[in-house]
Amino acid sequence: MLTACPDPGVGDPDSEVTGPSGGGDASTSGTGAAATSVAVTTDPSSTTYLESTGDPGGTSEGSGATTTTTGDATDTEDPTGTTSTTGVDPPAACRKVDLLFVIDKSEHIVDAWPQLDQLGDHLIGRLNGDLADWDYHIMVIDADAQWGWKACEERCALGEDCEDIAPGYPCDYEPGMCDTTLGAGIRVHAGKYSSNKDCGMIDGRRYIAPDQPNLYSTLKCLLDVGLSGGGFGSRLMQAIINATDTPLNGPGGCNEGFLRDDAFLLTMVVNTLPDNNSPGDPPLWHKEVLASKGGNFDKVFMIGMINDGFWHNICGDWSDSGNTQMVEDFVNLFFRRELSSLCVKDYRPSLDKALDYVETACKGKP
Repeated sequence: MLTACPDPGVGDPDSEVTGPSGGGDASTSGTGAAATSVAVTTDPSSTTYLESTGDPGGTSEGSGATTTTTGDATDTEDPTGTTSTTGVDPPAACRKVDLLFVIDKSEHIVDAWPQLDQLGDHLIGRLNGDLADWDYHIMVIDADAQWGWKACEERCALGEDCEDIAPGYPCDYEPGMCDTTLGAGIRVHAGKYSSNKDCGMIDGRRYIAPDQPNLYSTLKCLLDVGLSGGGFGSRLMQAIINATDTPLNGPGGCNEGFLRDDAFLLTMVVNTLPDNNSPGDPPLWHKEVLASKGGNFDKVFMIGMINDGFWHNICGDWSDSGNTQMVEDFVNLFFRRELSSLCVKDYRPSLDKALDYVETACKGKP
């Protein structure tokens, strides 16, 4: 949960109490409870969640504040009826966000697939609703540099298909350097139960921007990660550091243009495994990520949806997946953070806290 701390300089502590626009129903983060809640904030460092008694798609009142919430996208096609945001008004200057999803592809991640699918609907609903003026980049990475499903790659090399293991597996795709670079944005999925296709970001990018046609299908494709990867060879922390470092984001880099100096960095880690392979420790990892924002801890919001088999135990007995304590310690070092269980039934409240933080920090700013 976010910790109430003295505000180091973001927002106006004397501002009027208002509720940032939120998403659909939400469960209290980290508990799996089904209570619907909305955020009412005066200071970005302190967020209070009040029970909502009205229609989650309408308005709710609490402490004299009125909050309008937006419904989620639930159809198989873009519920807005639009396929591109090209031609809309220029985004607001402060509301510039680089959103990074870090999703492992190991066996236990199947428990997160329904939540990720729901989260994609919800994020699109907000980007087409109360966050329509945002300038956003959205990128998905995984926790290792392995590409594809080994059994399918062997079949492809023999000129055979892999339909019985991974329908639609892209045997005709030749992975390039960025497909096997740790921390590079995913563009083409290849694995068991994944979308197994090029997600089609325009201009050769490895991330989504507001000018992306078919926003709905593109984001859903990216979040359809499936299974592949190196399992206990996971280098989760090094992947995050690489994804936010200059070499991959600079000219000619795999993620060129993704990370912007003046944008907020919101990172959501969805992870089942420990990281025993990245060099360093949580304080060093934290320092490296914070350096990508010039040390400004108000510009980074870290969300951890983590295997909790060793603490609150919502995930049950996952002792075979290893101790994720170091990942938890990493998340807890960030001033702006949300730590929850991978196994809660709803990830939307955790993402909403990060999105609503930006809205609050930008209140009254162009």
